[in-house]
Amino acid sequence: MTAAATARLTVCPQVWRRRAGRSQPADSWEVLRLRRPSSPTYPGHVEDTKSHLRRVPGTMSAGGRPVPSAAVAAGSLVAGFAVAQATDVRALGGAVLVAGALWCGRRWVRSGGPVTASALLVGYAGAFVGSHLLAPQLGAWPAVLVVSAAVGATSWVVVDRRG
Repeated sequence: MTAAATARLTVCPQVWRRRAGRSQPADSWEVLRLRRPSSPTYPGHVEDTKSHLRRVPGTMSAGGRPVPSAAVAAGSLVAGFAVAQATDVRALGGAVLVAGALWCGRRWVRSGGPVTASALLVGYAGAFVGSHLLAPQLGAWPAVLVVSAAVGATSWVVVDRRG
């Protein structure tokens, strides 16, 4: 990053944080423009910080807090099974699982980095396989609920607990 670019990053320092040696926006906001053009009355004046930001869809709950990835991970496993069972189309359940994995993977990369995200995604896929292995002993729904709880707890401990 050049010195000129660094100088332009002074718009809202609390929005930017250092992660893995590079600046990037906080989890739920992205910077649209770093500076508005200076007005003739106030040359070089930076206007209200909020006008430069917009919310990234799907990352905040209605209360303004980030949606926990643990809830999405566990919920997508349960929802995927419910959809597959209700429609008798396993591919639809798989689509729900893939959508949940993509959403969680994106969040996990931003929150914990690519290594953490890869490990959690392997655990997510392993839970899917594990539910099939547990189903003969426990039953279909109990197996899905057990692995969903395990995935949710793991995601919360590894990523969400840190805030």
